[in-house]
Amino acid sequence: MKNILLLLLSLTITSCGNDKKSQKVKETIDFDCSGFNKNDENLNISILLDLSDRINPITNPNNSMDFFKRDIGYITSVSESFQCHIANKKSRKINDNIKVFFEPESNIPELNTISTLLNLKFNKDNSTIKKINSVSQIYQKNINDIYNIASQQKEYNGSNIWGFFKNKVNDYIKEDHKNVLVILTDGYLYDKTNKGLKSGKKYANFTSNTIKNFKLNNSNWNATFTKKNIGILPANENLGNLEVIVIGLNVDKKSKNPYELEIMKLLWENWFKDMGITNFAIKTADLPSNLDETIKKFLNK
Repeated sequence: MKNILLLLLSLTITSCGNDKKSQKVKETIDFDCSGFNKNDENLNISILLDLSDRINPITNPNNSMDFFKRDIGYITSVSESFQCHIANKKSRKINDNIKVFFEPESNIPELNTISTLLNLKFNKDNSTIKKINSVSQIYQKNINDIYNIASQQKEYNGSNIWGFFKNKVNDYIKEDHKNVLVILTDGYLYDKTNKGLKSGKKYANFTSNTIKNFKLNNSNWNATFTKKNIGILPANENLGNLEVIVIGLNVDKKSKNPYELEIMKLLWENWFKDMGITNFAIKTADLPSNLDETIKKFLNK
Protein backbone atom coordinates (compact mmCIF):
# COMPACT_ATOMS: atom_id res chain seq x y z
CA MET A 1 0.00 0.00 0.00
CA LYS A 2 2.85 2.33 0.90
CA ASN A 3 4.54 1.66 -2.42
CA ILE A 4 1.34 2.41 -4.32
CA LEU A 5 0.95 5.74 -2.53
CA LEU A 6 4.55 6.67 -3.31
CA LEU A 7 4.01 5.77 -6.98
CA LEU A 8 0.85 7.90 -7.20
CA LEU A 9 2.65 10.81 -5.51
CA SER A 10 5.54 10.51 -7.96
CA LEU A 11 3.22 10.49 -10.96
CA THR A 12 1.39 13.54 -9.63
CA ILE A 13 4.63 15.50 -9.15
CA THR A 14 5.87 14.48 -12.61
CA SER A 15 2.56 15.47 -14.19
CA CYS A 16 2.60 18.86 -12.46
CA GLY A 17 6.18 19.37 -13.51
CA ASN A 18 5.34 18.62 -17.13
CA ASP A 19 2.32 20.93 -16.98
CA LYS A 20 4.45 23.74 -15.62
CA LYS A 21 7.10 23.09 -18.26
CA SER A 22 4.49 23.16 -21.02
CA GLN A 23 2.99 26.31 -19.58
CA LYS A 24 6.41 27.95 -19.46
CA VAL A 25 7.12 27.07 -23.09
CA LYS A 26 3.72 28.42 -24.11
CA GLU A 27 4.38 31.66 -22.25
CA THR A 28 7.78 32.00 -23.87
CA ILE A 29 6.71 31.70 -27.50
CA ASP A 30 3.29 31.69 -29.16
CA PHE A 31 4.36 31.31 -32.79
CA ASP A 32 6.00 28.58 -34.85
CA CYS A 33 9.79 28.87 -35.22
CA SER A 34 10.47 25.31 -36.26
CA GLY A 35 13.33 25.13 -38.74
CA PHE A 36 15.02 28.29 -37.48
CA ASN A 37 18.62 27.95 -36.38
CA LYS A 38 19.64 29.30 -33.01
CA ASN A 39 22.02 32.13 -33.78
CA ASP A 40 23.53 34.63 -31.37
CA GLU A 41 24.37 37.13 -34.12
CA ASN A 42 23.00 40.61 -33.60
CA LEU A 43 20.57 41.22 -36.44
CA ASN A 44 19.99 44.68 -37.92
CA ILE A 45 17.28 44.61 -40.60
CA SER A 46 16.36 47.68 -42.66
CA ILE A 47 13.41 47.50 -45.07
CA LEU A 48 13.36 50.10 -47.85
CA LEU A 49 9.96 50.52 -49.51
CA ASP A 50 9.55 51.72 -53.09
CA LEU A 51 6.18 53.46 -52.91
CA SER A 52 6.17 54.60 -56.53
CA ASP A 53 3.24 54.01 -58.87
CA ARG A 54 4.34 50.38 -59.21
CA ILE A 55 2.01 49.62 -56.28
CA ASN A 56 -1.03 51.32 -57.82
CA PRO A 57 -3.58 48.52 -58.44
CA ILE A 58 -5.35 50.54 -61.14
CA THR A 59 -2.47 51.73 -63.32
CA ASN A 60 -0.33 48.66 -62.63
CA PRO A 61 -2.78 45.78 -62.05
CA ASN A 62 -1.94 42.11 -61.66
CA ASN A 63 -4.61 39.44 -61.96
CA SER A 64 -2.86 36.97 -59.65
CA MET A 65 -2.18 39.38 -56.77
CA ASP A 66 -1.74 43.16 -56.57
CA PHE A 67 1.86 44.21 -56.13
CA PHE A 68 1.19 46.07 -52.89
CA LYS A 69 -0.30 42.87 -51.45
CA ARG A 70 2.82 40.99 -52.51
CA ASP A 71 4.94 43.54 -50.67
CA ILE A 72 2.88 43.00 -47.54
CA GLY A 73 3.49 39.26 -47.82
CA TYR A 74 7.25 39.70 -48.25
CA ILE A 75 7.44 41.97 -45.21
CA THR A 76 5.45 39.45 -43.17
CA SER A 77 8.12 36.84 -43.95
CA VAL A 78 10.83 39.28 -42.86
CA SER A 79 9.12 40.20 -39.59
CA GLU A 80 8.43 36.55 -38.73
CA SER A 81 12.07 35.69 -39.38
CA PHE A 82 13.21 38.52 -37.13
CA GLN A 83 10.77 37.47 -34.41
CA CYS A 84 12.01 33.88 -34.43
CA HIS A 85 15.62 35.07 -34.39
CA ILE A 86 15.25 36.99 -31.14
CA ALA A 87 12.98 34.32 -29.62
CA ASN A 88 15.75 31.76 -30.08
CA LYS A 89 18.46 33.90 -28.48
CA LYS A 90 19.43 33.96 -24.83
CA SER A 91 17.95 37.13 -23.37
CA ARG A 92 21.32 38.46 -22.22
CA LYS A 93 22.59 38.31 -25.82
CA ILE A 94 19.69 40.10 -27.49
CA ASN A 95 20.72 43.29 -29.31
CA ASP A 96 18.65 43.33 -32.49
CA ASN A 97 16.79 45.89 -34.60
CA ILE A 98 14.25 46.05 -37.42
CA LYS A 99 12.83 49.11 -39.17
CA VAL A 100 10.92 50.29 -42.24
CA PHE A 101 11.59 53.51 -44.12
CA PHE A 102 11.20 55.37 -47.39
CA GLU A 103 13.71 57.37 -49.42
CA PRO A 104 12.90 60.17 -49.72
CA GLU A 105 10.59 60.61 -46.77
CA SER A 106 7.00 60.28 -47.86
CA ASN A 107 5.08 63.44 -48.73
CA ILE A 108 2.21 61.91 -46.74
CA PRO A 109 2.97 62.74 -43.06
CA GLU A 110 0.77 59.90 -41.83
CA LEU A 111 3.02 57.34 -43.53
CA ASN A 112 6.12 58.74 -41.85
CA THR A 113 4.34 58.55 -38.50
CA ILE A 114 3.29 54.94 -39.04
CA SER A 115 6.81 53.94 -40.12
CA THR A 116 8.20 55.06 -36.75
CA LEU A 117 6.02 52.41 -35.08
CA LEU A 118 7.92 49.79 -37.08
CA ASN A 119 11.32 50.85 -35.74
CA LEU A 120 11.73 48.13 -33.11
CA LYS A 121 14.82 47.77 -30.93
CA PHE A 122 15.42 44.81 -28.67
CA ASN A 123 18.07 44.41 -25.99
CA LYS A 124 18.59 42.41 -22.82
CA ASP A 125 16.74 45.01 -20.73
CA ASN A 126 13.53 45.42 -22.75
CA SER A 127 13.02 42.03 -24.44
CA THR A 128 9.99 40.82 -22.56
CA ILE A 129 8.02 37.80 -23.72
CA LYS A 130 5.07 40.05 -24.48
CA LYS A 131 7.16 42.38 -26.64
CA ILE A 132 8.75 39.54 -28.62
CA ASN A 133 5.35 37.92 -29.21
CA SER A 134 3.96 41.21 -30.54
CA VAL A 135 6.44 41.76 -33.42
CA SER A 136 4.42 40.14 -36.21
CA GLN A 137 1.18 41.69 -34.98
CA ILE A 138 2.71 45.17 -34.97
CA TYR A 139 4.12 44.67 -38.45
CA GLN A 140 0.98 43.17 -39.93
CA LYS A 141 -1.26 46.01 -38.76
CA ASN A 142 1.01 48.92 -39.63
CA ILE A 143 2.30 47.58 -42.96
CA ASN A 144 -1.31 47.07 -44.05
CA ASP A 145 -2.06 50.67 -43.04
CA ILE A 146 0.95 51.97 -45.00
CA TYR A 147 0.01 50.20 -48.23
CA ASN A 148 -3.70 50.90 -47.93
CA ILE A 149 -2.90 54.61 -47.78
CA ALA A 150 -0.05 54.65 -50.30
CA SER A 151 -1.75 52.51 -52.97
CA GLN A 152 -4.72 54.89 -53.16
CA GLN A 153 -2.71 58.03 -53.90
CA LYS A 154 -3.16 59.92 -57.17
CA GLU A 155 0.46 61.07 -57.14
CA TYR A 156 3.56 59.19 -56.04
CA ASN A 157 6.87 60.77 -55.08
CA GLY A 158 8.78 57.63 -56.07
CA SER A 159 11.82 56.11 -54.46
CA ASN A 160 15.42 57.29 -54.70
CA ILE A 161 17.25 54.01 -54.14
CA TRP A 162 20.45 55.25 -55.80
CA GLY A 163 20.43 58.35 -53.59
CA PHE A 164 19.97 56.20 -50.50
CA PHE A 165 23.09 54.20 -51.31
CA LYS A 166 24.97 57.42 -52.07
CA ASN A 167 24.04 59.45 -49.01
CA LYS A 168 22.53 57.34 -46.24
CA VAL A 169 23.31 53.64 -46.39
CA ASN A 170 26.38 53.92 -44.13
CA ASP A 171 24.18 55.35 -41.36
CA TYR A 172 22.13 52.14 -41.40
CA ILE A 173 25.11 49.85 -40.86
CA LYS A 174 25.91 48.89 -37.26
CA GLU A 175 29.15 47.45 -35.98
CA ASP A 176 29.02 43.94 -34.54
CA HIS A 177 25.76 43.22 -36.36
CA LYS A 178 24.58 41.21 -39.34
CA ASN A 179 23.32 44.15 -41.39
CA VAL A 180 20.60 43.21 -43.87
CA LEU A 181 18.92 45.65 -46.25
CA VAL A 182 15.64 44.45 -47.76
CA ILE A 183 14.64 46.45 -50.84
CA LEU A 184 11.14 46.12 -52.29
CA THR A 185 11.12 47.51 -55.82
CA ASP A 186 10.32 46.71 -59.44
CA GLY A 187 14.02 47.04 -60.27
CA TYR A 188 14.05 50.31 -62.18
CA LEU A 189 15.99 53.25 -60.76
CA TYR A 190 14.76 56.79 -61.26
CA ASP A 191 14.71 60.06 -59.37
CA LYS A 192 14.71 63.53 -60.89
CA THR A 193 17.55 64.62 -58.60
CA ASN A 194 19.82 62.02 -60.20
CA LYS A 195 19.12 63.08 -63.78
CA GLY A 196 22.34 63.44 -65.74
CA LEU A 197 24.50 61.59 -63.23
CA LYS A 198 26.65 59.19 -65.21
CA SER A 199 30.15 58.00 -65.97
CA GLY A 200 30.68 56.50 -69.41
CA LYS A 201 27.77 54.13 -69.95
CA LYS A 202 26.90 53.86 -66.26
CA TYR A 203 23.90 55.86 -65.10
CA ALA A 204 22.34 56.72 -61.71
CA ASN A 205 18.90 56.48 -63.33
CA PHE A 206 18.26 53.23 -65.18
CA THR A 207 14.79 52.66 -66.58
CA SER A 208 13.13 50.58 -69.27
CA ASN A 209 13.81 53.43 -71.71
CA THR A 210 17.51 53.33 -70.82
CA ILE A 211 17.62 49.65 -71.73
CA LYS A 212 15.74 50.40 -74.93
CA ASN A 213 18.15 53.19 -75.88
CA PHE A 214 21.09 50.79 -75.60
CA LYS A 215 19.29 48.43 -78.00
CA LEU A 216 19.61 45.48 -75.62
CA ASN A 217 16.66 43.72 -77.23
CA ASN A 218 18.18 40.75 -79.01
CA SER A 219 19.97 37.53 -78.15
CA ASN A 220 23.36 39.29 -78.34
CA TRP A 221 22.45 41.76 -75.61
CA ASN A 222 25.03 40.37 -73.16
CA ALA A 223 27.90 40.91 -75.62
CA THR A 224 26.78 44.50 -76.20
CA PHE A 225 26.30 44.99 -72.48
CA THR A 226 29.85 43.81 -71.72
CA LYS A 227 31.58 45.54 -74.64
CA LYS A 228 30.11 48.96 -73.81
CA ASN A 229 30.51 48.46 -70.03
CA ILE A 230 26.86 49.32 -69.46
CA GLY A 231 25.64 49.52 -65.89
CA ILE A 232 24.36 51.44 -62.91
CA LEU A 233 26.71 54.13 -61.64
CA PRO A 234 28.31 53.00 -58.35
CA ALA A 235 26.94 55.12 -55.51
CA ASN A 236 29.27 53.95 -52.75
CA GLU A 237 32.14 51.59 -51.99
CA ASN A 238 33.46 49.18 -49.37
CA LEU A 239 30.00 47.96 -48.34
CA GLY A 240 31.21 44.49 -47.43
CA ASN A 241 29.43 44.64 -44.06
CA LEU A 242 26.04 44.95 -45.74
CA GLU A 243 23.89 42.10 -47.07
CA VAL A 244 21.09 42.95 -49.49
CA ILE A 245 18.04 41.14 -50.77
CA VAL A 246 16.03 42.81 -53.55
CA ILE A 247 12.49 41.56 -53.99
CA GLY A 248 9.88 42.42 -56.62
CA LEU A 249 11.66 42.79 -59.96
CA ASN A 250 8.98 43.24 -62.57
CA VAL A 251 9.27 44.28 -66.21
CA ASP A 252 7.43 47.41 -67.35
CA LYS A 253 4.21 46.27 -69.03
CA LYS A 254 4.99 48.59 -71.98
CA SER A 255 8.28 46.84 -72.66
CA LYS A 256 8.38 44.33 -75.48
CA ASN A 257 11.92 43.23 -74.69
CA PRO A 258 11.99 39.49 -73.84
CA TYR A 259 15.44 39.91 -72.25
CA GLU A 260 14.64 42.83 -69.97
CA LEU A 261 14.30 40.85 -66.76
CA GLU A 262 17.68 39.17 -67.32
CA ILE A 263 19.23 42.56 -68.01
CA MET A 264 17.77 44.05 -64.83
CA LYS A 265 19.14 41.21 -62.72
CA LEU A 266 22.61 41.62 -64.19
CA LEU A 267 22.49 45.39 -63.68
CA TRP A 268 21.78 44.94 -59.95
CA GLU A 269 24.34 42.17 -59.53
CA ASN A 270 27.12 44.24 -61.10
CA TRP A 271 26.07 47.33 -59.18
CA PHE A 272 26.33 45.53 -55.84
CA LYS A 273 29.70 44.04 -56.75
CA ASP A 274 30.98 47.48 -57.76
CA MET A 275 30.03 48.76 -54.30
CA GLY A 276 31.73 45.90 -52.47
CA ILE A 277 28.56 43.99 -51.55
CA THR A 278 29.25 40.26 -51.79
CA ASN A 279 26.25 38.67 -50.11
CA PHE A 280 23.08 39.52 -52.00
CA ALA A 281 19.97 38.00 -53.61
CA ILE A 282 17.75 39.40 -56.35
CA LYS A 283 14.22 38.04 -56.69
CA THR A 284 11.33 38.71 -59.06
CA ALA A 285 7.80 39.66 -58.01
CA ASP A 286 6.73 36.11 -57.22
CA LEU A 287 3.83 35.21 -54.95
CA PRO A 288 4.76 35.71 -51.27
CA SER A 289 4.11 32.04 -50.47
CA ASN A 290 6.72 31.05 -53.07
CA LEU A 291 9.35 33.37 -51.62
CA ASP A 292 8.66 32.86 -47.91
CA GLU A 293 11.29 30.15 -47.43
CA THR A 294 13.84 31.98 -49.60
CA ILE A 295 13.50 35.19 -47.58
CA LYS A 296 13.74 33.41 -44.24
CA LYS A 297 16.79 31.40 -45.32
CA PHE A 298 18.57 34.56 -46.44
CA LEU A 299 17.94 36.25 -43.09
CA ASN A 300 18.65 33.19 -41.00
CA LYS A 301 21.85 31.86 -42.60
